[in-house]
Amino acid sequence: MLSRTRQLMSTTSANRERCSLRVSNSAKDEERLWDMLYVAAQMEKGGEDKALAKTKPELAAYVEGWGEKSGDTAVLAEDSETGEFLGAGWYRFLPGSMGFVAEDIPELAIGTTKESRGQGVGTKILTELISVAKKQNHPGISLSVRASNPCVPLYMRMGFERISGTEKMGRGAEQ
Repeated sequence: MLSRTRQLMSTTSANRERCSLRVSNSAKDEERLWDMLYVAAQMEKGGEDKALAKTKPELAAYVEGWGEKSGDTAVLAEDSETGEFLGAGWYRFLPGSMGFVAEDIPELAIGTTKESRGQGVGTKILTELISVAKKQNHPGISLSVRASNPCVPLYMRMGFERISGTEKMGRGAEQ
């Protein structure tokens, strides 16, 4: 897991002043998380249909039944003036998942809308998720990411480290 914060320098709707964050574990946010899972799994690059994520158990585990599991935590970003959805990051406990590290370490997923990429929205979401995880006394958070993912430098800046021999990254709470 990797990355630290960076200033939003755009005049688009995704600038720092207008990007508001909301922490949630509500089932009403599940559809937004499905949208971002599609992005996080890089399915759009392969031209796959969004509905396909719901049929793949290894992906569906990240969102299905959102808010029903203890520890489900999401940070959603919206433009505070227009209400436009900008992205979301979330974590949940997923024993046996692609990014599983330990029973007490939740795994995260994150995605931003095409229009808000490169604007610092992902950094802002990830920074807040890390802060919330610390407040919830998690010893760390994990992430499964392809080496080709363009966000790997972000994760590295945020303190995530590669877990040797895997495509997993982890970040301890003390960082």
